[in-house]
Amino acid sequence: MTALRISIVIFLLTTVLYVANAFRFAENALSDLRFEIVQTEPADSLVVVSIDPKSLAEIGVWPWPRRFHASVLEKLIAAGADRVAFDIDFSSVSTASDDLALELALAKSQGKVILPVFKQQSLMPNGNRQVVTTAPLARFQRHAALASINVRPDADGKVRRLDRVGLLEGRVLPVMAVALTDEPLSLEEGAFDIDFGIRAAHLRQISFVDVLAGRFEPSSISGKRVIIGATAVELGDQLAVPVHRALPGVVVQSLGYISLSQDRALQRLPQIVTLLLILGLSLLLVPRYAGMGWSGGLALAGAGSLGIFAAGIAVSALTPMIVEVAPLIFVAIAGYGASLVLQIDRQALRLFINTMSLRRQKALGDVILESAGHAMVTIDQSGRIDVFNPAAEEMFGCSARDVAGQPFDELFVKDDGKYRGDILDPGLLVYDIGQPRELEAARRDGINLFVELIVRPVDDVPSDHPLEKRKNVRTTYVCTLVDVTKRKQAELAEYTARIQAQSANRAKSTFLANMSHELRTPLNAVLGFSQLALSEKPGQLNDRQKDYIGSILSSGQHLLSLINDVLDLSKIESDRFELHKEMIDVQSLVENSLRFVEHRAIEGQVTLDTRIDTDVIYAWGDERAIKQVLVNLLSNAVKFTPPGGEVRLAVGRNEGGELQIVVSDTGVGIRAEEMETVMAPFGQARQGVSTNIEGTGLGLTLAKQLVEMHDGALELRSEFGKGTEVMITLPQTDSPSEVSSALH
Repeated sequence: MTALRISIVIFLLTTVLYVANAFRFAENALSDLRFEIVQTEPADSLVVVSIDPKSLAEIGVWPWPRRFHASVLEKLIAAGADRVAFDIDFSSVSTASDDLALELALAKSQGKVILPVFKQQSLMPNGNRQVVTTAPLARFQRHAALASINVRPDADGKVRRLDRVGLLEGRVLPVMAVALTDEPLSLEEGAFDIDFGIRAAHLRQISFVDVLAGRFEPSSISGKRVIIGATAVELGDQLAVPVHRALPGVVVQSLGYISLSQDRALQRLPQIVTLLLILGLSLLLVPRYAGMGWSGGLALAGAGSLGIFAAGIAVSALTPMIVEVAPLIFVAIAGYGASLVLQIDRQALRLFINTMSLRRQKALGDVILESAGHAMVTIDQSGRIDVFNPAAEEMFGCSARDVAGQPFDELFVKDDGKYRGDILDPGLLVYDIGQPRELEAARRDGINLFVELIVRPVDDVPSDHPLEKRKNVRTTYVCTLVDVTKRKQAELAEYTARIQAQSANRAKSTFLANMSHELRTPLNAVLGFSQLALSEKPGQLNDRQKDYIGSILSSGQHLLSLINDVLDLSKIESDRFELHKEMIDVQSLVENSLRFVEHRAIEGQVTLDTRIDTDVIYAWGDERAIKQVLVNLLSNAVKFTPPGGEVRLAVGRNEGGELQIVVSDTGVGIRAEEMETVMAPFGQARQGVSTNIEGTGLGLTLAKQLVEMHDGALELRSEFGKGTEVMITLPQTDSPSEVSSALH
């Protein structure tokens, strides 16, 4: 059912109940509450002369002689009373003197007196009760106006309304409250509600006996309307009313007069206006419940009801109108009730859908778990097993029934270094969660196997629903286990082979170092004697001998360079190469390095360009090692740069203060697929390079390892056919200023 349909249904239901007067009891209760909240002071234009217990006690008899009433009337008229109304029965004959005294007093008042007429039940001589009209004696009527004092209580027995006129034996008379106002008599104006918010206790009252004895201030009567009547409870003239429970009839008439005189004669809104308000509220308020939960709807219903009641109070306080709020409040409450019913229906439907969805998801989950190739186990926060799929049963050699509820760590070997039984340790979880972890598992048949475990948490976070009682997150851990026994065996075999290879490599390096040392000794003798022969100190040589000996010297120097490179490389690999770091003069370092390649650059028609930043004066490192790096890089650059090319050496510092050396050339370059080859020991590029270029292929390798021993980095960039660039970055332990100050 849509919100519009609900609004229409509630409007029709409320309308039927309103027209049937079903809200009267609730409306009366709300009206009484309004009178208690909004109270006003009575007008000062009315004085009540009360026949109270004090008067009864002092006079001592009842009913009083009519001469007392005549005397009080004369005193009130003499004090300047504008109008005097009696709420006293003068329908029977008294003594001749007393009746005469009252008649004379009425005559002297010159029409300022109002006498009561009322209907009452009377016991007839035949024993039956009959409604009769009671009016003052005719002799009294000739000198006074008449007014009805009859009232009609509501269904609950309380007097709330006063008729403006009463029909008594064919005569149309105003009620006492209307007669006191001097308003013209109109049959078109209907009844009105008395404003019981007027404080009855604050009515100006004077005891009858005080007026009779002259114990009052005439100024308190002058220009006022006066009503005389019984207020003593023992006289029985008490009416049930709102707020005050019961009030004397004379006080009720007084409140009616004040309601009229203060423009507080309350009228109810026309029925059509109330029906329109019901319709508008149904269309406006009821649809808003549709998108709210029960708590939001309850808050709206409560706030709406209070708002409607407050609006009714405000209207009654500002205008003499009564807004019937009971049917409007019923709309707010009924709309909320209807929304609750619909929410229950929708919730039942959602529960059904969710139940079916959960069943489907559980069925799918069971199928996935049963058909999963990996072992899967779920454990609770205490580390106990909940779900154990068939793959896990096969892996551990036991059934799910056997391990249900048991600690998860019982599945693993607990030897030190293999498993510590702390998978659910919070600190370990932070480190290991979602990451593979290798453990040794123990099958039930006694066979151990290696497994890779991945633990992932599934957090059940407490919701914001009012019914949620949990405060902490409930976590379930999903564990995936993979048998990696074969992989571990392969890793062990690979590790063994790697250890053997490293041992063989160290043996090779040691052998090369020893052999290089042994070769260097006779080679130095060959070089020394060749140089001595070429100097012709032992004797002169012919041209052919010089050529032969020169070839021997050149080949020996090349062989010595190869042996030195091999020796240095073997020392590095066998951890026997030691660095001796010191402060290095950068200018001197560059000049000494260039000196080794200048001759070859001139022969090959290659230009050498050097750029050193002005702030780079000193550097920190092993001068011999860094010079060897530069010589190797410059030699390669000159060697592979064709005639007319250029080799550049740039020295500076990067943003981090590290020493940065860049050697670049415009040579043949290196293909991308050969970049790894040239960085490997004895590796040389073959594609596009002449095979007659000498070299061992150790220059770049040795340079890279020497740089890395300085905790630096060597980066090679090249484009085939355009040139090569090698950038060296060396960290500096001291700033240039500190180095400068240390040297000076």
